[in-house]
Amino acid sequence: MKYFFVTAMFLVGGTVSYGQVRQRAGKLFVNTAPGGIIEVKDMPVAEDLGTIYLEDDWSVGSIRLKNERDIENYPIRYDLENNRFEFNYHGQVRVLPGSTVTRFEYVDKNDQHRFYERSDHLLSEEPLTNGFMEVVVAGDPGLYLKIHLNILKPSYVTALDVGERSSKIVKKEIFYFLIKDELIKLPSNRKKFTVLLHSLGLEVNDYIKTHRLDVKDRVDLIKIANFLNADP
Repeated sequence: MKYFFVTAMFLVGGTVSYGQVRQRAGKLFVNTAPGGIIEVKDMPVAEDLGTIYLEDDWSVGSIRLKNERDIENYPIRYDLENNRFEFNYHGQVRVLPGSTVTRFEYVDKNDQHRFYERSDHLLSEEPLTNGFMEVVVAGDPGLYLKIHLNILKPSYVTALDVGERSSKIVKKEIFYFLIKDELIKLPSNRKKFTVLLHSLGLEVNDYIKTHRLDVKDRVDLIKIANFLNADP
């Protein structure tokens, strides 16, 4: 009789345990029906899509400091998010705050010379964020480029197993003309572009139409800036 009671208790206990399984999954408690299976799912590894650097690759370049000293001919790269420079100093990576730099230049992977200067001293219709602007074409008007960094945070919801787990890094190019020491933001729409330049006394509409230029394209904007600088 004693052995029968113990066996009965074991069977009853086993039935209760089997009938309801209670397991923590994240912040949720999951109850399965009899015979249900709780499946363990490996979570995808979160990573950044894109880069915070102006250029991913190290490029040989030079940096001019505020104290007018130069760091010359070292592999460098610029961190857009944190406004700081990294440079390879004899095999060691050194970090330099962007606030200590007035300008820098380097040769990119396409053997193109790139020159940048601080943007906080330039006049603009709208406030410019800290950092640097590329001097694409020097002159009056000069063509300048500002890279804006936008980091889209992950939208992943653990409870529902939906959404994007990775951060997405988006770089947006905004071009300006520097006219009489003031930056004028250039519209990406051709009609608005020509209307703006006409209001500034700059006639380029016929030139754009004749050569079928795209006012959103860097190469075509360089052609327009050079045309305006060559115009007597």
